[in-house]
Amino acid sequence: MSSFRTLTLLYGLTLLLGAFLLFLVQPLSGKMILPWFGGSSAVWTTCLLFFQGMLLLGYLYAHALLRWLSPRGQSVLHLLLALVALGMLPLSIANDWKPSGDEDPLRHILSLLTANIALPYLLLAANSPLLQAWSVRHGQTQPYRLFALSNAGSLLALLAYPLLLEPWLTLPQQYSLWSALFALYLLLCAFLAILAGRLPQHRPAAMQLTAVRWSQAGLWLALSMAPSLLLLALTRSLTTDIAPVPLLWIVPLALYLLSFILAFDHPRWYKRTLFFPLLFPAFWVLLHLPVARNGFLALPATLLLLLLAATVLFMSCHGELARLRPAPEHLTLFYLLIALGGALGGLTAAVLAPTLFNDAYELPIAVVFCTFLAALVILPQRTFSAPWVQKTLYGGILLTLMVAVGQSVADWRIKQDKVTVLQRNFYGILSVYDSPEQGVRKLLHGRIIHGVQLLEAAKSHLPTTYYSQNSGVGRLLTAKGEQGPLRVGLVGLGIASLAAYGRSGDLYRFYELDPDLVPLARNRFSHLRQSPAQQEMVLGDARLQLERETANRFDVLVLDAFTGDAIPVHLLTLEALALYGQHLQEDGLLAVHVSNRYLELSWVVAAAARHLGWQARFFDDPGDATIFAVRSKWVVLARQSAPFAHDRLSVGMPIAVPAGFRPWDDHFAPLLSVLLR
Repeated sequence: MSSFRTLTLLYGLTLLLGAFLLFLVQPLSGKMILPWFGGSSAVWTTCLLFFQGMLLLGYLYAHALLRWLSPRGQSVLHLLLALVALGMLPLSIANDWKPSGDEDPLRHILSLLTANIALPYLLLAANSPLLQAWSVRHGQTQPYRLFALSNAGSLLALLAYPLLLEPWLTLPQQYSLWSALFALYLLLCAFLAILAGRLPQHRPAAMQLTAVRWSQAGLWLALSMAPSLLLLALTRSLTTDIAPVPLLWIVPLALYLLSFILAFDHPRWYKRTLFFPLLFPAFWVLLHLPVARNGFLALPATLLLLLLAATVLFMSCHGELARLRPAPEHLTLFYLLIALGGALGGLTAAVLAPTLFNDAYELPIAVVFCTFLAALVILPQRTFSAPWVQKTLYGGILLTLMVAVGQSVADWRIKQDKVTVLQRNFYGILSVYDSPEQGVRKLLHGRIIHGVQLLEAAKSHLPTTYYSQNSGVGRLLTAKGEQGPLRVGLVGLGIASLAAYGRSGDLYRFYELDPDLVPLARNRFSHLRQSPAQQEMVLGDARLQLERETANRFDVLVLDAFTGDAIPVHLLTLEALALYGQHLQEDGLLAVHVSNRYLELSWVVAAAARHLGWQARFFDDPGDATIFAVRSKWVVLARQSAPFAHDRLSVGMPIAVPAGFRPWDDHFAPLLSVLLR
């Protein structure tokens, strides 16, 4: 009995460690490559697509291993792959994979992840079904509880990374820790593989594929695909429209995993009598509650409602999936179809939706899919005292679907009447709106305003929003311009509002990540056409491009990439600021736009300036509604304090950085340290 308990404990520990490493490598690898693609939130979605695909391959490997090889053959093959993976340590992604700017980002991310972490991830992905099947041979009678334990390890990794690892360890230290734990995992797994290889073959006739009905397999597939699609669609929506914090994707993913844990741990956690009545309220919240600011709920309440509603749909689908789980002899096939469903959901959200849709239609599609799939699985299992009750429920579901689709179509037609341009690519959704009542034309990325131009001809040249004459950057450009023609570098194009400050003899060199933004700025807005300054456009991530260029000798360099979307952290590190210094004249000035509802980025800039021996001043302009200028916050850096004696710049204030605040560098940049509370 004691040896069985010891073996059970060993299986549990190995499963827990493998699942922990499986999900820990996701933020690790994502954080490593995020700077190479401009900090776009789409990088996270692409990473999730890769991980879901590799999870499918891992489950397929486990299923094939158990189905076609003897216990000894399983042990030998798995040990050989473990030795190869051990030889790949320590885990890292070489700088040779940095993009040049011409690559398709989706393909390049998938290629570099495949080349660098595919084999270790494959072994970890096979961890759960393989060890559960081996545990059944050793006498385990409840292998699906081990699946819940595996998901608990995954959840633990997601919570530990932003709270324990990222704030205290540099990126190389994180990779070293992961590699050491992975080596320990391989040793434990090898020991269990050897033990399993000594057991007799056990393959009952019920294990044949034909024993599983196609309708049953189809339900497994659909009930795993629907919440996966919802997870990625909601993550894209949250990271684009609510919080420009890349690691926010951890929250919905943690809830997604929690629903797996509860559904497969014990039937008491999922009750149809509780979740079925909540299905349609959750449906309406996710379908109709605005993700961005709304007039009746504060942001925290909006976020809480959305996440609770998503959890209801996750639990409903995964709860029904757990109810439909087969006998242990079909365990690997069951997990294989779950992984296939997850991968199909990821493929739909990350590849098909951006290709087929010009707007974020995958979120309402996912909400409808989850809700009505769960309802149609639950209803036939319920018994009612009178037949008319079931008929009424079916009629109500059909009516709800018709109303929801009708309202969505109506909302779409209203939006089409207002929008003049609507397009989508890897980096997000761009739209241009004309607002005659306000007299402006707006450019939006998702729901974040990226520029506003006044339509009145006499005022169309005026810079608006964050770039007015009294903003930090406006004061800087006018003050510096008194010295003569300027060489100005600008990171972030928007509608090119800052081109309004350009004069004959000036050079304005723009660095823009999204290639689709350039024709919009040129053709739909007039700042570039009206500016007499010479203009140059450089496509690709600004830091990577500057690393390849010789010294530009800019008089002014403007960083304007932090107001919304995922924050490109790599543009704010010590190494980045040192690079900017190489491209500035000795008396050149660096302006950093730090307006942000969620992050106090002025601390980051000021701490880096202090470390490099630069002077930093903070400019907070309240805005001017008459010219559509909004409140803006800028930090201006100079090597000496002399520039701040100018009348236009003397209003800048010193920045108080919290005691002990550590400057960010390329290996240490915890966003939680600057999260506004």
